[in-house]
Amino acid sequence: MFGGTAISPLLGAALLKLDGKCGLFGWQWIFLVEGLFSIVVSIFLFCFLPEHKDVPVMSNQVNISHFEGIRPMKEPLAQGHLPLRSLWNTLTDIRKWPHFIATGCVFATWSPLTTYTPSIFMELGFARSKANAFSAIGSLLTLPVILLFAWISDKLNKRGLTVMVAIFVYLIALVILRTMMHRVDKWGKLGLWTTVNALAVGYHPIHNSWIQINCQSPEERNISVA
Repeated sequence: MFGGTAISPLLGAALLKLDGKCGLFGWQWIFLVEGLFSIVVSIFLFCFLPEHKDVPVMSNQVNISHFEGIRPMKEPLAQGHLPLRSLWNTLTDIRKWPHFIATGCVFATWSPLTTYTPSIFMELGFARSKANAFSAIGSLLTLPVILLFAWISDKLNKRGLTVMVAIFVYLIALVILRTMMHRVDKWGKLGLWTTVNALAVGYHPIHNSWIQINCQSPEERNISVA
């Protein structure tokens, strides 16, 4: 997902250079090429991705005791629908509320920042194609960041602590951005925005996996991830 987020601005920067070709604006080329790509991939997945299989039984030879707080999968997969009872039980499970609240708080800032980063960079004075290309830097830096926190999580075997540290690091980056934004030139601002984008979701893969392995059924897992 984050690799795609990194590649998308680079692709957009390249497509913007087609501005005027075949009577289309650059933004129209972006919608056309990326839209067609999405349609092709969706058709491919629809045709070849299997619906679902029986829940796999974990081998008795695999020792999972070192994973923090894993609860075994107990219920079979529902056929074709998610029962309302599963939805209610998942949303009223207070043990999941910290997961939901943390995700909401982070994505409330990260999602708009990522969406409008090219526009923000253009307001700093960079050309449209350069603004799109610069937007990819933060997303590319996200990849080693999430791998670092994943490694720390496995090394310490402390999922919750690692998630909290990763979110706190992002919070520090936001505070620095807020206090320094009007004290630096455009390159400094670009660096601050890039740092924020790079650190925003370091927690997310660990957090996402952590909540999934603590679900007792496929329905609970699907609702929790959603």
